[in-house]
Amino acid sequence: MKSSPDFQEWTAKAVELRIIEATETLMLCPKVVGPKAFGSSMPEPHRRHQDGDIAGPVRYRRLPNAGAIDQMEECWAWINALEAVEDRRLLYEWARVKCARGRSLGLFAAQQRMNSRTLRREISRLCHEIARRLNAAHISRKAVSVACDIDRSGNADPSPLPKISYETHWRAENARPTVNPELPDIRHIQR
Repeated sequence: MKSSPDFQEWTAKAVELRIIEATETLMLCPKVVGPKAFGSSMPEPHRRHQDGDIAGPVRYRRLPNAGAIDQMEECWAWINALEAVEDRRLLYEWARVKCARGRSLGLFAAQQRMNSRTLRREISRLCHEIARRLNAAHISRKAVSVACDIDRSGNADPSPLPKISYETHWRAENARPTVNPELPDIRHIQR
């Protein structure tokens, strides 16, 4: 069920690429190691013209933009939603090894007591699980928002989309909530 024509379902490969992109964004972020990480607060001295030739080349550090950082945090939330700690740890370490220079996935697989094909299968399985959750969340969220838009608009024409209520799908149609008679008659929310 596609709820929107603009929605493209998440795939395991798309999730995997998003995890790698998030790790690269994390590597671009400045590393904070305390007060010395920010450099000196003293202003730069004025150099004489002849000292300009001695000065080293200007260094430029590429920083991620705000959108990339938001996507990174969203991606970490997906990984943190996994139930097993070992799965989360495996994905984080795999992404770090994948993006780091001089690191080998074969060596990482050996450290995890797997061969490289088993590691690839595990990563694919975890990314597929995340993609399945994202697709399920999108479909349910879109179905609820479309039903709310129909109700708010005043033009309650439910013919294009039937209104489906999942809140009471397990109850009988004539079910009523039970009230405990021992509770006080006047109930209020305690703040």
